Amino acid sequence: MCIPKYVYIVLVFVVGYGVSIGLGSLFTSWIVEKLRKEYDYEREDKGEDQESKPKDKEKESKGKERRWKTKRLPQFTGILDRILYTTALLMGFKEFIPVWLLVKVARGWHVPSQPEKAPVPRRNVARYNIFFIGNALCVIFGVTGALIIMWLCAKLNVGVPFLNIFAFKQS
Repeated sequence: MCIPKYVYIVLVFVVGYGVSIGLGSLFTSWIVEKLRKEYDYEREDKGEDQESKPKDKEKESKGKERRWKTKRLPQFTGILDRILYTTALLMGFKEFIPVWLLVKVARGWHVPSQPEKAPVPRRNVARYNIFFIGNALCVIFGVTGALIIMWLCAKLNVGVPFLNIFAFKQS
């Protein structure tokens, strides 16, 4: 019994995107959470007054839900990033990666009007560095997923028509 070619193609993509999205999500979220717990100085800035105040149960549950949603949003963004990086590389648009990173970084770019009077809190520096580490891991896993797909396609001698449709070769 001969296995059809499209089955190999589907398996190749499942493995490649599985590494990019699945393994990338697990590893990146684990590293970023460890870094946040170690270097995010938000708890230092709250002070003793807020911790000693009695809290309303309803407000506390809404706050927990909001924190959970806020915590998960970067993970969803990371999944989208890895999908975009892997697909861009497979389609031959490697230039997309720095452009996308530039858009992400430009959103958070802030130049104070008076730099000498505006010290950067340690918390902001830590968060920005964690942001960069998370993005670097997304690029690494996105590229790894694309390379696995390309390698498996070559190893199994399975040509995928749209992979190189946009990759213009120089003569």
